Amino acid sequence: PPQDLMLCTAPALMHSCSTGLLDFVFISHTGSDSDAAIFAAMLHDKLGEKKIPAFFDADSLHLGDVWRPCIIEAASNCRVFVAVVSPNYPARKWPLLELHLALNTDAESDSVNNKPVMMPVLF
Repeated sequence: PPQDLMLCTAPALMHSCSTGLLDFVFISHTGSDSDAAIFAAMLHDKLGEKKIPAFFDADSLHLGDVWRPCIIEAASNCRVFVAVVSPNYPARKWPLLELHLALNTDAESDSVNNKPVMMPVLF
């Protein structure tokens, strides 16, 4: 992988990379809709209580991370993609990029098993 991807320290991402398993949830949202962002944070917390690894930008990225490649790799390699679709979600660049990456995971393979489970939450 590109060198800047190696700088990511997100726990869920490190877990997936170190074991070769892709067993985490990616929570996609836009911070410009504060109620949806609060919901996304609460969802992340609830998943954590159940010991389900989840990538949530506000919690999964750390000081010094090269955040763009971390988000790209996490969205491209998640097992479950939760899109918290709020009024501003379709107008924001990064949530749409995350969605695109998840939908086009392993595009060269025709196996449905390589695609993440998509879970839209209309907010």
